[in-house]
Amino acid sequence: MKHRFASRLDVGLRQHAESSGWNGFMPFLTDEQVCVYENTASPEERGHAEAWFGVEEIYNSRPSNHVLSTSLFWKHPNPRKQDLPTPNLYLMQNAVRLGLDCRYDPWNHYLLPIMRGAERTAKVRPDVTVRVYLAQDLAFLIPELTQYCEVYLMRHSSLLHNPGAMWRFLVLEDALALATITDSDLMDRALETIGLSESLITAEVATWRVPMVSELDRHNVFIYRPMAANRFGTRQRLPVAQLAMAFVWHLTRGSFSRIVNYPGQGPVPHFGFVWPGYGIDEHFLARAIYPRLLPSGFIVKKHARGAGVFALDWELTKTANHHSRIVDY
Repeated sequence: MKHRFASRLDVGLRQHAESSGWNGFMPFLTDEQVCVYENTASPEERGHAEAWFGVEEIYNSRPSNHVLSTSLFWKHPNPRKQDLPTPNLYLMQNAVRLGLDCRYDPWNHYLLPIMRGAERTAKVRPDVTVRVYLAQDLAFLIPELTQYCEVYLMRHSSLLHNPGAMWRFLVLEDALALATITDSDLMDRALETIGLSESLITAEVATWRVPMVSELDRHNVFIYRPMAANRFGTRQRLPVAQLAMAFVWHLTRGSFSRIVNYPGQGPVPHFGFVWPGYGIDEHFLARAIYPRLLPSGFIVKKHARGAGVFALDWELTKTANHHSRIVDY
């Protein structure tokens, strides 16, 4: 299946990214690279990618002009761990006792916050739809989730932490007034997050995001996330599935270097680079979504200003849209 590439990187922005040093730090996924994927990927590669990001069926459709989007899947984030058994209600509810919890208890840490947040949203803000992109092997949760949520059952169950963590971004393909993205475990704060996106309605910018502060971890791996995957909202639309498929294809073929030239530190490996492991979702945001949202302007959370690379980020942001601003929340 061919996809129409509908989102172009602004030429001036690309030139400024090169002159400012950003492309030497973390190059964007370009339109040309998307076209290379479209024209070069084999039918087998395309089939895998379309299965990873395809929606099988929609349950409890709730048309709305504002959708709060999250993903729900149950996989180990670490590729060295053994596969989990086929999920069922009993295993999810007793995961800790059975030694099957992956970082967190899947029932109490992920599912219940979704249910609480969606119920509260339905009561206080019935005009906002809570959408869950649900892994195929968790289809048994549909009766629980459709009490308060719209459910997009995916064709895939996720490989590891991804592509599941990337599914929530698919909401940006919809013709909506507003889309807000969060983590399932942050759904208890749904109303607050919805409010941040609604601040865009009367603003001269169309996107808000929260950069994550730069650092070197104990393995000397660099971390800077211009957009945290669990906290952003926008009025802009993007062909996310197409961008995701092209991004993964190039990532697995080595078209992106894992080495970044962080100012003051020199070349170091970047976090979130091994498909389909932990952190790929935010790496995708940085490479493919962030640059395409830049012209729409950003409201940026103030606490990230201490990051060394934030100066490059903010220079790009202001160049792309002079209405962009830094605010406290």
